[in-house]
Amino acid sequence: MRSGIRPRRSQFHLQLLCWLGIVSLTLTGCLTTKEGKVSYIGKKPLSEYLDQSMHVAHPVLDTDLGDIRAFPDRPRTVLERVDSKQVWDLRLSEAIQLALTNNKIVRANDRSTIGGNSSRLLASPDSMNSVYDPAIQETGVLFGARGIESALSAFDAQLTSTFSTGKTELVQNNIFNGAGLRAGSTLVSDVAQVVTTVQKQTATGATIALSHEVDYLQNNIPTALFPSNYTGNIAANLRQPLWAGAGVNFTRIAGPVGQNIQGLSGVNQGVVIARINNDISIADFEFSVNNMVFDVEKLYWDLYFAYRRYASAVTNREAGLKTWQDAYVKFELGAEGGDGFLEAQARDAYYDRVAQEESSLALIDTLEGSLRRICGLPLSDGRIIRPLDDPITARFRPDWNSDLAMALTRRVELRRQKWNIKSTELQLEAAKSFTNPRLDLVGNFQVNGFGDRLMGGRRADGTTDEGFHNFYDALLRGQQKSYNIGAQFSMPFGFRAANAQVRNLELRLAKSRQVLRSQEDDVIFELALAYQDLASNWANAQTYFNRKIAAEQQARFIEQQRLQGKKEATLRDQLEAQAHQAQAETSYYQSIIEYTKAIAHVNYRKGALLELNNIFLSEGTWDPKAYEDALARAWERTYSLKHPGEKRMTTEPAPFANPVDPGTSTYGLDPNAPPSTPVELYPEDVPPENEPQAAPGVDVPEVPQDRDALPDPNNVKSPDQPPEGPVADKPGAQRS
Repeated sequence: MRSGIRPRRSQFHLQLLCWLGIVSLTLTGCLTTKEGKVSYIGKKPLSEYLDQSMHVAHPVLDTDLGDIRAFPDRPRTVLERVDSKQVWDLRLSEAIQLALTNNKIVRANDRSTIGGNSSRLLASPDSMNSVYDPAIQETGVLFGARGIESALSAFDAQLTSTFSTGKTELVQNNIFNGAGLRAGSTLVSDVAQVVTTVQKQTATGATIALSHEVDYLQNNIPTALFPSNYTGNIAANLRQPLWAGAGVNFTRIAGPVGQNIQGLSGVNQGVVIARINNDISIADFEFSVNNMVFDVEKLYWDLYFAYRRYASAVTNREAGLKTWQDAYVKFELGAEGGDGFLEAQARDAYYDRVAQEESSLALIDTLEGSLRRICGLPLSDGRIIRPLDDPITARFRPDWNSDLAMALTRRVELRRQKWNIKSTELQLEAAKSFTNPRLDLVGNFQVNGFGDRLMGGRRADGTTDEGFHNFYDALLRGQQKSYNIGAQFSMPFGFRAANAQVRNLELRLAKSRQVLRSQEDDVIFELALAYQDLASNWANAQTYFNRKIAAEQQARFIEQQRLQGKKEATLRDQLEAQAHQAQAETSYYQSIIEYTKAIAHVNYRKGALLELNNIFLSEGTWDPKAYEDALARAWERTYSLKHPGEKRMTTEPAPFANPVDPGTSTYGLDPNAPPSTPVELYPEDVPPENEPQAAPGVDVPEVPQDRDALPDPNNVKSPDQPPEGPVADKPGAQRS
């Protein structure tokens, strides 16, 4: 009786302990949530108190940001001057080289920063192109943006190995299923399994797998041949698509059909599409480099014009100072033509010209800073950049037909769109394969093994004539074989998803082709506008040259009349003549700069700007072993046997890219027409009869070749103090 009571008492004790635990947890929870004062030992100030779940935080970077750079010097302003030894005479070619060398992130002349807005690099850094972008694309792994290496990885052999072990104990319900065990006995089994498989995708879409399996079994069945045994096999499996998803073309476009996920992966996961995506990334990079070089050239000539404008402002200010001095002397002496109104008028004109000079100097600082930024130079290094090259003054005569053919074949935007079209065409070809039923050839062949032990030095087992003492010995004898071969067929009724995908790609292809046509129209219009801009600026250069000469003659004539005391020439006329002379000189140099920029604009619109600046894109160096492998492959192709009847080797599948543009265009122009000469110099060219003639003996506008004509700020007097004289507003003989 006691033995029957003890379990019940133990169960009662266990239930009691459980109830006590639940009650204690409940009471503890009530104590922690009950409002009341809690006392702590000691006194400490409150810390680690958080009253917000969200706040502005700053990351702690674990990556190396490179060398620590020194803080730049204070920027130069109009209130400061530089020493003549600090002038940096910079050529345009050097500026372009600096921009290409110093910028891994391709920069652009973001004029929005002048108005106080953030640059594009600060506002959207992920949208900026860089030298890393082609490599980033090539190493991409995401769906729709797979790189070449990721696409090739689909054909890498996959090794899978599993090991498991266990034990099973089952009570036998009857003698018929007990394999010799009596009813109510327990069947005890110890099992273990090792499976190793190597699987690979082929270019034809087939899946090939080689596997090796070993199973171990030990049990207490009295009728078994061996108490423990090893079974397993070496097997080869094959699945080859024969209809949908079959063939090399499909696999190189869409990737292996076995890895295709309907509604997710699409048909753009193949090596060819990855290669096209890489070419598109290169085109984007080239486009950004092209824009950067064009911006550098425009900024360079804008800075040149700023210096010319500053020189004119200085000359105009000095002429105004002299006029003010003359008016002041006449006013002080009470001479004829001298009164307070005229002196005040001259003083007003003088300070207006001082303000113009200061604005011109500030423009130099602004443009020099913009040129430094796009060239990757520090903000200030103790030098001031001064353009050394002179603008083009010779007549530029481009040829429309050759330039148009070049634009339609060399514009990187068109090449990029053609790659999009090619990608869509290939995807459409692969998508049509899915409109067919899925029919796969499947096969299996294996060699089986059996043995009392896994390995051993003898074959005889003491029981059978064949000798199954050693599992691997029986396996390698290859006497027990099995195989399966057949076909697997599947298809959806209606092929709705496949047909929808085909229709979608057909529409995308139609849109891409129409986009190309519209882009070609835009290329033509852009080139035409560049031509018109070129002609307009050339005409303006001639006109402003004639105006410059006329304004100089007018200023000299009025000055002579004033010196002779003629009343026909008033002080107002002299001031206006000086202003007109400065404005005419500024307008002339501006027209020359715009004409030079118009030439660069034509080269930019026809896609020849990089080539004319000797800029070519190339990849970095590979590992030396890669060059050895490429050379070995080249020798293999050199000594390969050509197909009968073929004059040269052929590529299967056919190549989808050419090293040069084949001239595909919707316009019937000859893409092989020779390009026009970048700059045609005509030093003795005479303007047409219907154009305004220049001054006698001058046939084309010219820019003074004397470098001193391009002023440097330290050689120009600064209007930082009022003129010297008896009172603060009286004109002095010289400005400091």
